Amino acid sequence: MKQLDDELRNALKRREPPPGFAQRVMARVEQLAEERERTAAKPERAPSSGWNLWSPWSWFGRKVSVSFGAVAAMAAVVLLAVGIAFWQQHRIEQERREGEAARAQLIEALRVTSAKLNHVRTKVRSVTGDGSLIRTPGGHRTSSEPFFDGGDEVALPAA
Repeated sequence: MKQLDDELRNALKRREPPPGFAQRVMARVEQLAEERERTAAKPERAPSSGWNLWSPWSWFGRKVSVSFGAVAAMAAVVLLAVGIAFWQQHRIEQERREGEAARAQLIEALRVTSAKLNHVRTKVRSVTGDGSLIRTPGGHRTSSEPFFDGGDEVALPAA
């Protein structure tokens, strides 16, 4: 650990810049300023009659150059987003249809069960002969009303 600290201290120790360093920096600053003035003095191109993807255009006051690849990438992202939205909508519709089919199957099963139970009740009543209420083995009383009347509304217990 001590050796690493010593190496870091030597690497980060303050050193004097080489001779002529300040003059080279100032010359480069002047050169960049001249290049900036030259490019600013160039006349702008006349606008073309059509929309050209490769020419710079102004966007919020800044010149922006759009390449074909960037436009293709943006189009791909938009198409992907639209595709995902359509897929989700299709999935939701499919789940809804499956739910409606399951509901129809449940209602049909309840109708069949009700018909069978009503048939059994009729048989039991014909055996007792008096048509009165009978006692089940659990001691519960039954009535003459059907268990399920075949309507669409089914009250199921809350889970």
